[in-house]
Amino acid sequence: MNELEKVAITTSQSRDHLIDIARDISQEINIKYIPRQNQTLKRIKSQYDLTHLLVVREDKIQVDDEFFFHPGMAVPRIKMLKKGLEDPMIRAMNLGPGDKVLDCTLGLANDAIVASFVVGEKGEVVGLESSPIIYEITKWGLKYYREGSKDCRNAMENIKVVFTNYEIYLNELWDNSFDLVYFDPMFDIPYHKSSGIKGLRKYANYQKLGKHVLSEALRVARKRVVIKDRRDSTRLQELGINHIEGGKYSPIIYGIFSK
Repeated sequence: MNELEKVAITTSQSRDHLIDIARDISQEINIKYIPRQNQTLKRIKSQYDLTHLLVVREDKIQVDDEFFFHPGMAVPRIKMLKKGLEDPMIRAMNLGPGDKVLDCTLGLANDAIVASFVVGEKGEVVGLESSPIIYEITKWGLKYYREGSKDCRNAMENIKVVFTNYEIYLNELWDNSFDLVYFDPMFDIPYHKSSGIKGLRKYANYQKLGKHVLSEALRVARKRVVIKDRRDSTRLQELGINHIEGGKYSPIIYGIFSK
């Protein structure tokens, strides 16, 4: 069965602009559009035997009344950077204004937002997402989220979101297409303290990061490839990455391949 066969989209209210967005999304990821017609979400899910129901609201796209876009820790991280303090991911990336970043595992784009703030308007951040549900949640969230500082909102607006698998995308790129290629694959062992990732886990792609993908990423990256992981994971060691950065007491580390 197609993973989206039991997924549909509706609107919070029967308003033309919300219906237009819902129809666009239904066509883009090939899911059923169901007119709301004053029905409860519970009744729609039951009537159509759905596993997930996306709802287009005025300020966001929501799934099953529980999962929606939020920039999470990107907001306080940008505040810290504006104060002149270091961000471990940015340090690992050796990122600066004007750089081009390819985020191969976009998710809710928290890391991509921070990277976008650092590279600025002269830089570029492209985020790849292979889960159709997460793709739509994040793409529309980056467009419509209006809380937070102007710097944070500008950073969100400057991210290009692409619905694709990173293996396909990397294979189609020229050598040295980006300054930095970044991976934040789903952890083998969940990091339960992260509330932002909890809602995302059931919709995420758990594709394993292999050496062949790392090789392609190195070809595409002009400066370096960075992989985020848990400190207690063996994945970076298995990939042959020996250059590790991260706070002494942080559970998160970054594996680095420099060129």
